[in-house]
Amino acid sequence: MMTSIMHNDEVYDMYHSIEQSCNTILNETFSWGLFDFKRKVRFKVFPDLTFNARSYRGVFINTIGVNIGVLPLIHALAVNYAKLDYVCDFNDGKQYKREIVNGNIKKILATCYVNISRHSLDDDTISSFFDSDDMGDRYAVAYSVFEKMLYFFMLHEYAHLLCGHDRKSVEFGSHTSKSSERNTREYRQWQEIEADMWGAVMLCETLHLDMKPVDDSSFMDKIYKEIGLIYTSIGLLLMSFSFANPLAETIESYSVSLHPHPAIRIANAYETIHRYLELTSGLEVNILKDIMTQSLANLLTLAGDLDMPIYWILTGETENIYLELKRLRDNVSDKHVAETYKGMSSVIEKLHNNMSLF
Repeated sequence: MMTSIMHNDEVYDMYHSIEQSCNTILNETFSWGLFDFKRKVRFKVFPDLTFNARSYRGVFINTIGVNIGVLPLIHALAVNYAKLDYVCDFNDGKQYKREIVNGNIKKILATCYVNISRHSLDDDTISSFFDSDDMGDRYAVAYSVFEKMLYFFMLHEYAHLLCGHDRKSVEFGSHTSKSSERNTREYRQWQEIEADMWGAVMLCETLHLDMKPVDDSSFMDKIYKEIGLIYTSIGLLLMSFSFANPLAETIESYSVSLHPHPAIRIANAYETIHRYLELTSGLEVNILKDIMTQSLANLLTLAGDLDMPIYWILTGETENIYLELKRLRDNVSDKHVAETYKGMSSVIEKLHNNMSLF
């Protein structure tokens, strides 16, 4: 049976409830005002099942929007990811067959990008991704991954607003042609890179990881676990964008896209998180590096199992990834980058002493 979300009172009640909950989170977290260029920011859930989010500027209120289809799909993705034994050492006696879990993840990603229609779906499509089994401690990991993926979705879009991406004219680097359509696309790609960077930094700030190490091993283990789940959540979300996408075969193929290759985005986000925590957290650099490396290894294991091209790019084209990042950076003006860093540094400073999301 196909269910339409356009004329379904239960669905409307559900996404209005989600809007209310997420707006409460935003208002509590960004208690310094949640204002962007003198306009209040709100969170909105759109009755659309496609895997997408957006932000836009209004007359009085700016909006961060996530499609309702995002929520069950990233939840299902997180639940199945937590069933993989190499993700965490649970020692709970539960056995999940790796090939079945990988098959479920393929179904989820296919629903996100291939099989889903905008306003209706088979009633069994989403429910088939879950089971009634008690996952124990694994579900806590799954829910934390789900939360962080949703928050990164929100904070990425919020960063677009804070960086003024919707209102800035194209400002190219001195060596590029201002009339080039390719350069315009590359400028848009750089905006996505900036939104990933600052969205990731804001997510780190919500966890308040700026404390000094303490003599409490269980507490520090919890902190290290949270950092690992930040990497996992952002990496899993960005990796999913490469599924069933013919452009994902090579970095060069994305020259026709308004978004950078997912491998570029993952490398940029991971490096941003590592450098930010290295500068602000007071935690040991070697431990931070080990956490990042292990999170990336888990991500690559999944990408390899699913035979995704991003596996070969992340493992074999490291130099090309950073050359592409540099090329995108060189395509925008130093003035643009300096203004963005100045504005976002002020935002992060204000966020620094406020309530945590978690």
